[in-house]
Amino acid sequence: MNELRFVRFSFLLRIAVNKFTLPCISKIKSSVAALSAILSIAGTEAQDTGSAEGEWARFRGPNGSGIAAESAKSIPVEFTVADYKWQTKLPGGGHSSPVVWGKHIYVTVDEGSGKRSVMGYHFDDGRELWKLPAEFEEHNLNKFNNFTSSSPACDETGVYVTWGSGMKSIALAVDHAGKQLWQRDWDAFTSDHGAAASPIVVDGIVILNTDSKDEGRNQIRALDAKTGADVWIHERVTAESEKHTTPYNTPVVLELGGKKTVAFFSTNDGWLGLEAATGKEVWRYGGEYEFRSVGSLVTGNGILFGTMGSGGAGKDSTGLKFESGVAQPTLAYALGFKDKLSYVPTPLIYNGLTFLWGDGGIVNCIDTATGEPVYDKGERVGGNFFSSPICIDGKIYCGSREGEMVVIPATRDFEILGRSHFESGIYATPAVAGGHLIVRTETHLISIGGE
Repeated sequence: MNELRFVRFSFLLRIAVNKFTLPCISKIKSSVAALSAILSIAGTEAQDTGSAEGEWARFRGPNGSGIAAESAKSIPVEFTVADYKWQTKLPGGGHSSPVVWGKHIYVTVDEGSGKRSVMGYHFDDGRELWKLPAEFEEHNLNKFNNFTSSSPACDETGVYVTWGSGMKSIALAVDHAGKQLWQRDWDAFTSDHGAAASPIVVDGIVILNTDSKDEGRNQIRALDAKTGADVWIHERVTAESEKHTTPYNTPVVLELGGKKTVAFFSTNDGWLGLEAATGKEVWRYGGEYEFRSVGSLVTGNGILFGTMGSGGAGKDSTGLKFESGVAQPTLAYALGFKDKLSYVPTPLIYNGLTFLWGDGGIVNCIDTATGEPVYDKGERVGGNFFSSPICIDGKIYCGSREGEMVVIPATRDFEILGRSHFESGIYATPAVAGGHLIVRTETHLISIGGE
């Protein structure tokens, strides 16, 4: 455990030294703007500790960054079935991404006929540890969605799941032994394409989105992780003159002025920062948005970034920054369709570069701070993608709906480092923990790497 903490601390310290001068560090104590300049570090630490238990505890790992621990070096860029440590057949489909806590891997599974389950598997060998079944009432879905699209989140207390059932939004908690701790539900759940946004956990508070397209309102709810009791509620109401558009992104955590702030992004309400502990509005950026936010939010190098789109293509995006002496964020840049944005796959920020892995298999790279293009043009990797890219040891991995894992370097120079094929498609985003790549395909849970 101490070794893991030391590796994590060394990794963060090296990032801080590389990116910020000592004068900047000294200003952090007295300046909100300077604090926001280290969003990628502070935001990550707000969500996960350096322990193995917090290595990949929510959708796309530490604060949704998709960046694996520096110690994850044993995962190959190409692999076959012979390289699997283990693979386990799942009892159904689902698009939720795996999360890891200690020796447990958690996923949700849609078994069909109104039945689904929260599943716990052993990290070392993939054996099923427990299964918590739940019956549900089907509801409206996009043709690419299913009834277990939201990814779990976990902490030392347990694992937290959100999903829809008929006209209800449901949140539930299960301890690490598979015993249900609590369940909450709310009426009037309706959306354009079904449920998909994933919960996060911040200091013992579970934060989630519920939506009512028919009533034109969205609620951000914060629940006590141990009891499920309300901590705070923030409601956003769409004006009658506007079309209500359901947001599907998962939020990120920023640390500003010594307080943890959760960032949200939606078509009707723009950008919003709420204090994690109280739900108090800390900052807001309106903007004029037309398209839907599906890919989740990312932060790094002082920039908070999100994309929007429709019809399988990213068509709008915003990069926000916090400037010295200004309490509210300002616009760093806005990009559009011609900039080859991603829509469903979440962007990835690494070493001052933002990688945009397009739904149709075109990858673009921009400068995180300025939004200026890094690649001369979008690079075609082929395939179709809903899974989001992750970064392992300076290399980016992304799985296609056709079941191919493509690997490229997380640098200014594009090349294909590897292509590997699975027997079924990949919709979920892989997890990385303990030096292993955990891939959820449409049929199996698979572990690759490790020594």
